[in-house]
Amino acid sequence: MVWDGVEVVSGGKAICSSCDRVVPLWEVFDGECTYLIKECKHENLIWKTLLHKGRWFPAPIKIERAPFYNVDIGEVFDGSLDKVKGLEKVTTFVLRITNQCNTRCSVCLDRENEWGGEVRVEDLEASPLFYKRQIALTGGEPTTRSDLPEMIRLLKKRKNWVSICSNGLKLKDMDYVKKLKENGLDSVLLSFNGFREYTYEKMGGRKEELALKMKALENLGKLNIATILQVTLSEGINREEIPSLVKFALEGNFKEIS
Repeated sequence: MVWDGVEVVSGGKAICSSCDRVVPLWEVFDGECTYLIKECKHENLIWKTLLHKGRWFPAPIKIERAPFYNVDIGEVFDGSLDKVKGLEKVTTFVLRITNQCNTRCSVCLDRENEWGGEVRVEDLEASPLFYKRQIALTGGEPTTRSDLPEMIRLLKKRKNWVSICSNGLKLKDMDYVKKLKENGLDSVLLSFNGFREYTYEKMGGRKEELALKMKALENLGKLNIATILQVTLSEGINREEIPSLVKFALEGNFKEIS
């Protein structure tokens, strides 16, 4: 099977980011990179997300109700997004700004991704795409970018809502978190997989990560920064922690996103 001239590896369904209808989702390989393609014919919109540089292997057997995908700039910005039809209607961008990370989690989708591109500050400033949108800066780990505060400041200057998808390790530093907030950071999507050091060791990290993440959450709470917990569940590792995680999210000192 092919989609728009490229090989379809697998397919499933997703939710349109514009009209909330159930729409087709394909994993495609163009000979160089593997992408996720979501297409809504009702809205005449297409979302394209870089999954892996090269063929993603092993390919998922089936994609069931895949998560929320928007437009992901997965390479050095070259204006190619301007060619995606209906892009002016997209309100949310997932912007991969680096492939560098300060940990090596075995459960991470990007742990073997060889893409090494860097989105530059001047790329954001020059593009008409990033104005009055919701922008999620991700990676890799976005806090590995020394110019992250500058990128946030520029995006806020252009009236965007700005969030970062982070493992939270660097957010243990209150001065650093203050700097991000002073430059306009609106929210943080923080990966948090449980309350046991064992969980982080088994998932390929370090047991010390739990204490660092708890300190990060404390700092985010003190500064009243909207926070969403992103949890990866694994049978035999942290599934039994679901009740504790739900209770923590409900009772924690988190600012709601309006």
